[in-house]
Amino acid sequence: MQTVHSTLEPVTLGRLLDVGRSLVSELDLEVVLGRVLEAARDLTGASYAALGILDEGREELERFLTVGIDADRRAVIGDLPRGHGVLGELIRHPHPLRLARVSDHPRSYGFPQGHPPMTTFLGVPILIRGEAYGNLYLTDKRSGEFDERDEEATVVLAEWAAIAIENARLYERTESRREELQRAGGQRNRRGRRRRARARARPRADCETWPLACRGPVGRNHAQGRKGLGRRGKRG
Repeated sequence: MQTVHSTLEPVTLGRLLDVGRSLVSELDLEVVLGRVLEAARDLTGASYAALGILDEGREELERFLTVGIDADRRAVIGDLPRGHGVLGELIRHPHPLRLARVSDHPRSYGFPQGHPPMTTFLGVPILIRGEAYGNLYLTDKRSGEFDERDEEATVVLAEWAAIAIENARLYERTESRREELQRAGGQRNRRGRRRRARARARPRADCETWPLACRGPVGRNHAQGRKGLGRRGKRG
């Protein structure tokens, strides 16, 4: 992580450390994403917070998680954004973006019907191993405009989020691989049990009648012994 700027107040630094510990100790990805959103809104005083997750091609948003907009309002808004307008600006240029009026940005083209009005804006990318994973979007700070300290705090939060998200994704992949191995092992065990069951169900050859049918050294010795008795009987 980068060195934290001195403009952050000790209280904010303490809150960031607490949030960071909470994030990196959690291995459920959905829980991590939810905590990131709540922390971003709490640290900056934003009315609304959103986290857009990029698709594999990093060209548009695959998921869009929000805090501050209830389910009824989301239903009225309709389809979630895909990354056009100002939201897409962070996809094309993954650097922090702070605006006093989001509508003044040249790429802004308004909000869909039913969307709450939003004025101030702060966007910060989440980079994992140097590659864009998604973006944090914060709007309508309750006490004025987003300032430099809000931006710095959100950048630090995004760095914590990147670590926590990567940990959670690695854990998910590890668990998925472990489950696959367990399923494969279970299938092998079931096949082995079926083979053993079939072997027990087959009728065994009578070594007295068919000694050569008995495999192994016992069967061979038995067969050789019977041949020897036959030769001795002839000589008598």
